Amino acid sequence: MDKQWTFIDTECLIRTGPMGTLSGYIGIEPEHPWWGQGCMDLDVDVVVHGGLTYASAQRPGTWGEDGLWWMGFDTAHNGDVVPEIEALLTKTGLLSDGVEGDVLRGERYVEQQVRILAAQAQAARG
Repeated sequence: MDKQWTFIDTECLIRTGPMGTLSGYIGIEPEHPWWGQGCMDLDVDVVVHGGLTYASAQRPGTWGEDGLWWMGFDTAHNGDVVPEIEALLTKTGLLSDGVEGDVLRGERYVEQQVRILAAQAQAARG
């Protein structure tokens, strides 16, 4: 699944990763204070599901650059359902009924988190 849209002047993207989970990203322009910063390098605490896990000039899911700095998060953390891992554990008999309490983070949830991230990026613009 790929979904792209613009929210408060910020490019937004959701992609399905190889483990079957969704990841959310924003693309920021070179003038933005977060441009070129790593996930742990920001001077503010960015609040998003699981924290920032991606920061790169490479557009997520491609090998190319598009002039934006991409920052994002994934939904493969403790408490998240990771479909490919659960399928493997079920196939090998190590898991029979899923992991109690884990949640599969769907498109609606991830889009909400991307919008929250975009709003924080907008606030950082000053």
